[in-house]
Amino acid sequence: MIKEFELNEYQLKAVNNNDKACLVNASVGSGKTSVLIAKIKKIICEKNVDLDKIVILTFTNKAANEIKERLANELGERIIELKYCGTFHSVALAMMENEFDIKELGFTRSPQVIEPYEEAELAQIIIEKSKYNIKYLNKIDKRIQLARSGKYMYANMKNKDDIISLMQEITSEKVAQNKLSFDDIIDYIVELTARRTFISEYIIVDEFQDCDRQQLIFIDNMLGGKSKVFVVGDPSQIIYTWRGSKSNIFEEFSCKYHATELSLPLNYRSTQSILEVAKCVLPNNEKLEGVKDFGQKITIKKHFNAFYEASYLVQKIQELLEKGYEYKDISILYRLQKQSEQIEKIFEKNGIPCEVSLKKKINDVSVLKWFIKLIKCSINPDDKSNMEYVLLDENYGVFSKKSVMRNELNKIEKSKVSLVLKILKFEEWVKSKNCMDNIYEYFELDHLIRENSATFAEDKNNITLLISKIIHHVKESDNSTFDSLTHFSNSAALYGIDVLFDKENISANKVKLNTIHASKGLEYKCVFIIGANYGSIPMRGKTSADEDEEKRLFFVAITRAKEMLEISYYTSPDDPRMIGGRSHFLSYIPARLVCDDIRKIDTQHIKNMVKEIAVNIAEEPKVKRCRHLKYGEGNIISSDDEVTIVNFDNYGEKSFVTMFYEVEEL
Repeated sequence: MIKEFELNEYQLKAVNNNDKACLVNASVGSGKTSVLIAKIKKIICEKNVDLDKIVILTFTNKAANEIKERLANELGERIIELKYCGTFHSVALAMMENEFDIKELGFTRSPQVIEPYEEAELAQIIIEKSKYNIKYLNKIDKRIQLARSGKYMYANMKNKDDIISLMQEITSEKVAQNKLSFDDIIDYIVELTARRTFISEYIIVDEFQDCDRQQLIFIDNMLGGKSKVFVVGDPSQIIYTWRGSKSNIFEEFSCKYHATELSLPLNYRSTQSILEVAKCVLPNNEKLEGVKDFGQKITIKKHFNAFYEASYLVQKIQELLEKGYEYKDISILYRLQKQSEQIEKIFEKNGIPCEVSLKKKINDVSVLKWFIKLIKCSINPDDKSNMEYVLLDENYGVFSKKSVMRNELNKIEKSKVSLVLKILKFEEWVKSKNCMDNIYEYFELDHLIRENSATFAEDKNNITLLISKIIHHVKESDNSTFDSLTHFSNSAALYGIDVLFDKENISANKVKLNTIHASKGLEYKCVFIIGANYGSIPMRGKTSADEDEEKRLFFVAITRAKEMLEISYYTSPDDPRMIGGRSHFLSYIPARLVCDDIRKIDTQHIKNMVKEIAVNIAEEPKVKRCRHLKYGEGNIISSDDEVTIVNFDNYGEKSFVTMFYEVEEL
């Protein structure tokens, strides 16, 4: 990274700016984090600003942690005084607890943060109890998300259902159970800060281009007459409009606050050849300048299909290792997560270590999902939905019938069921012990996870690991044991795997496999962008705005590369959404920037490898059937977070945006 005493003239101008509102257009690889650190340090050390009135907002835990760690190195223990430095959600939650009376919102104690899947589970319980008629029930999480923005109709629904009543009951039930969803955190902090009882002296925002409407209101609510706001971002990296980011956010901010506009145009990451390619993709990046030499030209490679490509990558990576590169210097980028599957199989067969950027969440491990819910309902006696889940779980619960369990909960104060009593007396036990060392024995977990179960050893190991993380968190905290446990529960929801398990070792010597979205903010010496076919790069869109966002996404992928870049496409893609042949995006790249790759590869070896791997591929999952109001029934060909493809019996293949796709699984 660039050291602060080495800041260039553009960076120094941003750091020294003292205007009320400053908007810094930070080109990719321009050292924006160094600017942010220098700016924060200057505010703290020279401006005599109250640290409680400094708000530093980021979009990822990784970015927040990097800022905190570097500030700690610079400022030592003074960093502790920065109460509001972190992601939007973590800062908003801390502010709700420190600056406002949450009882005004109806909560009786510090609210518990729940993840989207928990809100969907709560909705299912309410639907069952209240006998609501909800259409597209298998898409309840999407329907809740749409209903929040006032869209109560879904797909091709001809008649309304009970979604409005459901949303009202979900809201009241969350308050009754002292729970907050991610969206609630931002909505409530917007409501609270609108009262102008908290005014910041300085607001600093990283990755400003990713802000949505509510986050912008949150920022605005904290600004007073003497407040200053400093935002840094890159309009070329607006790639989340589908989840609320605004494509015109820079113009809007500049106009509203009469902001001083500065830029960081110097790229310290990539060779000049790679930057030239990036500028061809987004013509408005003519000002992007590099400090490195031209370097090697990029390669555009043609493959028959993904099998052949993965086999080629094995040979290519071996060549890079011979040139002195390490596995960790290499990343393979793709548009959709499923594109990593064949690469993983072939890499494993050939002994190439790789790491897929797909975080495993707590709810992906059944025993941990159950145990964290046990902790949540034990620290929050109002958490009836999680208590029901814990008691009724088919693997670890103590009831086999829902009716029996609910009868027991109706007379909960008189319950004689051991686990129910343990849950009810947990807070008292923790406060009397003031430690968590015997929590495994307290809940008699050996009995609950069934010692004679085939998964007992693995389940016990997973729980023990999680408990060790909880105990470490509690011991590191300045709060009481019980309050620290509550904080841990919320941190687990807000930060996910980083809190619960050892942080992913970024420096691990493995080839990194990333979706392009997940690669944002990362950099590698050697980058392979695969599947540059129409239907993948770019995805099929309906508007020019869709096409523009796809270009920005391609730009992000290109600018992850520091020294070597190779882009490939298929002549006969296996994925039906792709069209054979190179993407039209590749036509933007002039021949002068592309090297001729005439190297022969061992095609017979690849053919043999493909046959061998094809034999060993696990049995394909059963075909999923679905129904669409217009197209009738069909088979789901593929589905991920972004696109679902269905082959309808009478209409053929149709593609849908997954968040809004109009089919009901049968």
